[in-house]
Amino acid sequence: MKGLKLAAAILVFGTLTCTPKSEAKSLSNTQQFIAQVPDSETENPNDTETYFKRGFKRIESKDYRGAIEDFNQILKIEPKNAYAYVGRGLGNFGLDEYQAAKTDFDKAIEITPDIGLLFDF
Repeated sequence: MKGLKLAAAILVFGTLTCTPKSEAKSLSNTQQFIAQVPDSETENPNDTETYFKRGFKRIESKDYRGAIEDFNQILKIEPKNAYAYVGRGLGNFGLDEYQAAKTDFDKAIEITPDIGLLFDF
C-alpha cells in the first residue's frame, strides 16, 4: 500500500515538473518550496500554482482533506485540469476513499488519455 502511494506521489510530482505552468527548479529546493506556499487570505484566489504546491505539500504531510480542498479550488478555476484530478485522487486514496480516488483518476485519464506516458515506472 505504501509503495502504491509513493508511486502515485512520484507520478504527480513528475507531472508537475513536465507541465508548462511549473518550473522544476522551484520544486527542487524544499526550503524555497515551503516559503512559496502562503496560507494567508491575501493570496491570489485564481493562482492554481499556489494551490498545486500547497496541495502536494499537504499530501506529503498526510493532510489529505486539506489537499482535496486545494485541488477542488483548482477544479473550480480549471474544470478540465487533469493534474488536479490526479492530486485529488491521491488525497482520496490517502483517506481510503478508493471509489472516489478511482473516479478522479478515471476523469484525469478521460481528459488527458496519455497522462500515464509521461512517467517511467
